[in-house]
Amino acid sequence: MSFYPMVSEDEFLAAVEHISGVLAAKHRFGAHDPEDIKQMVALYSLEAMPKFDPVKGNLPGYLFRHSSNRLLNLRRDELGVRSDPPCR
Repeated sequence: MSFYPMVSEDEFLAAVEHISGVLAAKHRFGAHDPEDIKQMVALYSLEAMPKFDPVKGNLPGYLFRHSSNRLLNLRRDELGVRSDPPCR
């Protein structure tokens, strides 16, 4: 059984496990502990799968960038903290 036509369920779960560990250490903020971040990464990864195109890149890279951007947006919205410089 395949999770997504181009990706097996085991491949997806392995990618999410690795990515969630890395991002949980990198994106701690507010009242979110590492386990919360891991769960958010898993959810963001599931939501991102319909738009994944293996021709454009690999699964771990795609899920990492998507989840990292979503966490940065969440931090910006909750704390008003931006990681990029403001426009001139």
